[in-house]
Amino acid sequence: MEEPVIPKNLFGEAVIQPFPDLTDGEIDTTLFLQSSRGVVRIVEAFGQPFMPVQRDISQNIKTLQEIFNQNPRDNITIDKMISRERSLNEHSAGQALLWLMRGLQYFHRFLTLVVNDFREGYPTEDLIGFARQAYDETLFYHHSWLARQLFQVLCRFCPTRSVLTLKLVIDRDQHTYADHHRQLMLDIDRYLISLGATIDHINGFCLG
Repeated sequence: MEEPVIPKNLFGEAVIQPFPDLTDGEIDTTLFLQSSRGVVRIVEAFGQPFMPVQRDISQNIKTLQEIFNQNPRDNITIDKMISRERSLNEHSAGQALLWLMRGLQYFHRFLTLVVNDFREGYPTEDLIGFARQAYDETLFYHHSWLARQLFQVLCRFCPTRSVLTLKLVIDRDQHTYADHHRQLMLDIDRYLISLGATIDHINGFCLG
């Protein structure tokens, strides 16, 4: 992608933070949970119909935060939290992390499809197809028949590209929608790098 037109991060890293880099090969729990809360803010931009998804992600974050608070020193990284839980033959953190990661994988795939479509030069306004494709490639394999049907209905309420852009851009100024949209795609593209690296690490070590 070319250099951005607007020299600022419209995605708002103060609100939606990139996922943290590894520290000594592990993921800092506090930073990971902060970044995960940013995904909740992304889901909020999808509107009221996606409240069940928002609640599900928030509940898994809450569970992990509560486990961390019980023993911050031993749970300082996600890796240590899961290793400690396995040694105690417990499953709460593992289950919460598993479902949180499945949600993160869905939004990573959805946003990747949106950005890739932008790269093609003729960005699609209707994002319903991307919402369904991302679901079929991620959450579909983990849901019951009923959940699959409900999510297909939910996808019909996916906001359009322009609506999603206006909801995610936090600092609108005199620039045009096209400029804002282009900058947002660049910001999300960078964001997806950190999210993808986090997903790969957790799936490989913590959930492997």
